[in-house]
Amino acid sequence: MKYPFKSKRSYVFLGELANMPGHCVVADSSSGQLFSGYHTELFVELTPNEV
Repeated sequence: MKYPFKSKRSYVFLGELANMPGHCVVADSSSGQLFSGYHTELFVELTPNEV
């Protein structure tokens, strides 16, 4: 399975899906494109210096 995420981009965590624990909704911070149903552990939180 190929993921649509780019390593140099930032994504905004919008929350976990209530009916799919461990899966979330994120938005691409540049384009606003939404992605739903991907595993939460695919993402890492940015440090204050990266924000």
